[in-house]
Amino acid sequence: MKIATAAEMRGIDKAAIEYFGIPGLVLMEDAGAALARQVASILTDAANKRVCVFAGKGNNGGDGFVAARHLASLGAKVKVFLVFDEGDMAGDAQVNLNIIKKMGIDVLPLAGDRDWDMARVAATFADCIIDAMLGTGFSGAIQGNMARAVELVNSAGKPVVAADIPSGVHADTGRVGTVAVRADYTVTFGLPKPGLLLYPGAEYTGRLVVADITIPAALLAADTIRQNAITAQQSEAAAAAPASGGA
Repeated sequence: MKIATAAEMRGIDKAAIEYFGIPGLVLMEDAGAALARQVASILTDAANKRVCVFAGKGNNGGDGFVAARHLASLGAKVKVFLVFDEGDMAGDAQVNLNIIKKMGIDVLPLAGDRDWDMARVAATFADCIIDAMLGTGFSGAIQGNMARAVELVNSAGKPVVAADIPSGVHADTGRVGTVAVRADYTVTFGLPKPGLLLYPGAEYTGRLVVADITIPAALLAADTIRQNAITAQQSEAAAAAPASGGA
């Protein structure tokens, strides 16, 4: 299986949008739907289950908004916590935020201490938490409210599903600057990223699920993507294959 760096994945997304004409909203929809399916699988039956989504301002947050909508449609009780100033959001993520607000899904910006107290209580009683705060474009050290949110998620003691990559893990190196979300599952989109397989990032990834978000196969198999990983299935198949050569 190919492995894509953050820059390579951005190039793939750009080609899907600009060459193939797949709208960014469609890619976000497919990513969020895959995220929701994983959460629903963990919960067995999403109806009446409590799900908390911690969302950032970028496309990663947008994936979380889509997942929130799908889970709410399955009957889950979803609360979305915004770890950013709403005025900083735009584009496809803003579209999906507007949708879930109109659906009546609880959306709470984390501004004052009371908001954080509500988030802490909600996470404590949640059946599952979605980490949709930071994506593959992040590098550096998490600080301020984002660090506070990561620590809240990690301390809740609930199953955590990360969107694309655990917040705080560098997509290319696996490096963790200060803190990072410790996910039980990571649903990564299109192709795995090196940081999910390299330490220390691998320790934060949990079970890795590679989700198809309908990016054309030709883009995912391009020769310009040079890194590959051997999956467990490929390794088992190779071990089971008869040896070639003479007697």
